[in-house]
Amino acid sequence: MLQLLLTVPFVCWGGPFPVIGPASQFKPLVPQYALAQTPSSTRYRQRAQRIIRHFAQRKPHGFPKNLKRYARTGIYHAMARYEVGDVAAANALADRIFSGDLKVLGNDQSFIVMTGMDLYLRYRQHMPSSLRWKIRQFVTGNHRYPKPLTANHRLMRATGHYLAAQTWSDWGQAQPMQQQTKARISKFIANLGVHGMIEHDSPVYHVFYLNSLLSLQDHVRDPAFRRQTQIGLELLLTSMAPEWLNGYWATATLRTFAFTHDPHQAAQIGPVGWLYWGGRRPPMWLGAAVMHAVSAYRVPEVLVQISRDRTQPYRHRETHGAHFNGKAKYRKYTYMDRQYALFSQYDGLGRLGWNEQMQRMGLVWDAPASGASLMIKQPVKGIRGDTKRGQVLQHQRTLIGVYKGPVTAFIPNNSTILHRFEQSGWLFMHGSSVLIGLKFINGYQWQKKQKIGYGKRYRATFNRLISQGANNGVILQTAPVENFQQASTRATLQAFAKTVLSQTQIDRRGLSQANPTLKYTDLEGNRLALRFNRDRTVNNQPINYLAWPLFDNPWMKSNRKFCLTIQYRNTIREYSCQNWTIRERKL
Repeated sequence: MLQLLLTVPFVCWGGPFPVIGPASQFKPLVPQYALAQTPSSTRYRQRAQRIIRHFAQRKPHGFPKNLKRYARTGIYHAMARYEVGDVAAANALADRIFSGDLKVLGNDQSFIVMTGMDLYLRYRQHMPSSLRWKIRQFVTGNHRYPKPLTANHRLMRATGHYLAAQTWSDWGQAQPMQQQTKARISKFIANLGVHGMIEHDSPVYHVFYLNSLLSLQDHVRDPAFRRQTQIGLELLLTSMAPEWLNGYWATATLRTFAFTHDPHQAAQIGPVGWLYWGGRRPPMWLGAAVMHAVSAYRVPEVLVQISRDRTQPYRHRETHGAHFNGKAKYRKYTYMDRQYALFSQYDGLGRLGWNEQMQRMGLVWDAPASGASLMIKQPVKGIRGDTKRGQVLQHQRTLIGVYKGPVTAFIPNNSTILHRFEQSGWLFMHGSSVLIGLKFINGYQWQKKQKIGYGKRYRATFNRLISQGANNGVILQTAPVENFQQASTRATLQAFAKTVLSQTQIDRRGLSQANPTLKYTDLEGNRLALRFNRDRTVNNQPINYLAWPLFDNPWMKSNRKFCLTIQYRNTIREYSCQNWTIRERKL
């Protein structure tokens, strides 16, 4: 039987390596920044143990022949093996990684700089001297920053090098490296409190930002800098909690290879989100969540509660970009219903900072099978990305879009759609927890089916629908199933379709203009109007996207004094990005 080794005292304060024993013999340690123990923290510990045991038992992908594949993930497996007390196997795996020619990774050595340094600091007292030396040689030998590097690579390298300079004062580059990397990290965190991120909310890369700041939070000695890293870490977690739907992360993003995060698929963020927020358990495919499972850090309880409170629908808004996309930045909008979420992004008027992996909009709903997603886009290549020739407007449960050129929709072709039919140019679908009406103004053609998702074993089947024409308009109308509930699935969908056809209005007269215009009156009587590269209005009121706050939902507000204030019931938690303080109080 595998045994859980609790290493928190060793990780944080050093001393002898802990005695190994059954997990049930140990009482959980509560860090000073955690709230009182609650049922949710008990479930957190259970999920953490499951992650550790899972990756302690399995070989990294590509092991032992393909170093380029297993080096990036193998360190997480070594962490898990240390935690369960299989020290010999952990040392052997780590030694194999750091004895290999890691130059084969190219710029991906950034991942090993961060995770390798973290591994060293957590478990160095249980490593032979030869392994400790190999890790030091690799981390300190990678202190130059090749170009180009994306933001996540720069943060990972800065994290590893800061901790290396803190650890090895006899390293010739220690003093200047510590100053330079601290400045880089501080600038990144300061931008989070004003502009948000560049590679915002990626189901693939967000985890590496989290891991970098988590590693700093666990190992930085400077108390003031450590507080700053905690604020940065929790700003990243704050962007997840209000968009979490029982395992789905309902968010627009600049970095995704498939669509948004589906808990049935093997995106990197899945196990991390499940660890912190719960919901549907994802495949344990890649091990980045192990660092969180072994860490002393505990997420604030107010964020845990917000991630699970879906008793009433609400609107969530965010700002991202750090001037990466000009003044427009990226303005995210998620309407979270009780069992589904519609989300989209304003990305300016004809300018995009990065779009070949962008997901501008999407609809997800809670379902027991993979593929409960609907996406509309003008792909850049294959299924990826979207173009500056498309723009969307969302208000609550409704979205409209205008595209110059063909536009494509990806529709699940599996059990996540219980029933569908076509009527009057609309495609109506029953998604078990959501009713969907999709309308292409120019009509559409069904294309071939294809498998889409993260990891070959976890892909779902989708149909492509393509609408042709020089200018295109699209409407996505949704509603909760309970609003139209009838005796059968078919009757429920028919009631929804009848209401959409009789109570909504479409004005397509401006679609042929140089700046094509689409107007739509939705099920609630809201009048949405989108003119390409011009104003977007709801009920004749232009939306001032440039005035959007960093965060805004029923529990979160941001302003100049406090970059983030969270209030959930009688708990208020305030983050200052001016003097880097966190204040929590009870009403």
